[in-house]
Amino acid sequence: MIFDQLGDKYFANYTVNQKPTYVRTQKGYYNHRIMPHFTESVISKLEKKGCI
Repeated sequence: MIFDQLGDKYFANYTVNQKPTYVRTQKGYYNHRIMPHFTESVISKLEKKGCI
């Protein structure tokens, strides 16, 4: 599984009980601060050193 797929699954389940404005803010952080570093990364090959 690649990081993009995991993020999609997370937000599909996460958005159920949250306010829309909060979800939009969290997706913004995710898309602009996290995804640029992990795009197309394979989850099983991620190491702690790479995440830090």
